[in-house]
Amino acid sequence: MSRMEKAAEELLSYYSEFQNLMGAVSGEGSDASFWTNTVGNILGATASTGTGVSKLMAGDITGIKDVIKGVTGYINVFRNIRNRKYDKEIEKQEKVVKSLEQEYKRLGKAMEDSLGSDYYKNATKQAENLKSQVSAISKQIEAEKKKGKDADKKKIEDLEQQRQDLMLQSAQVVEDAIEKLTGTI
Repeated sequence: MSRMEKAAEELLSYYSEFQNLMGAVSGEGSDASFWTNTVGNILGATASTGTGVSKLMAGDITGIKDVIKGVTGYINVFRNIRNRKYDKEIEKQEKVVKSLEQEYKRLGKAMEDSLGSDYYKNATKQAENLKSQVSAISKQIEAEKKKGKDADKKKIEDLEQQRQDLMLQSAQVVEDAIEKLTGTI
């Protein structure tokens, strides 16, 4: 093992300890932990690439394996950063949907006590709320699909079914409101 390889290995072991500390302090899923891990992955990719290049320059053809490992490491770093952006958008839209679901329930309770035009106004608000939920879920689907080969196909299927159910529910709210107002219930 060359001096450069030993130095790179020692640096990575120190950084690994730092990553563990950051994870313990800020929580494994936090931004600080994510970026600390990303820097560690970049250092690892750089060390592998550097080791491979130095081996190749010394005439050792096995260095190509280290170069490939390093380049793959860089690709994974960029993929993880891209996916993190999409995961953040998905989390944001999940919060929007939860908030809209609570508002929908509140409107449903208000409809139970209302008559005439108040009932119709609340039904319209419920239908608009469901439309907003459909929009938020569509954004989640879009973000998940943008992950490319890392996309969770089962999650996409579940979200598409949820979106379809909400569209049907929205149509039912409007139909029920019309029936109640026209007295055909």
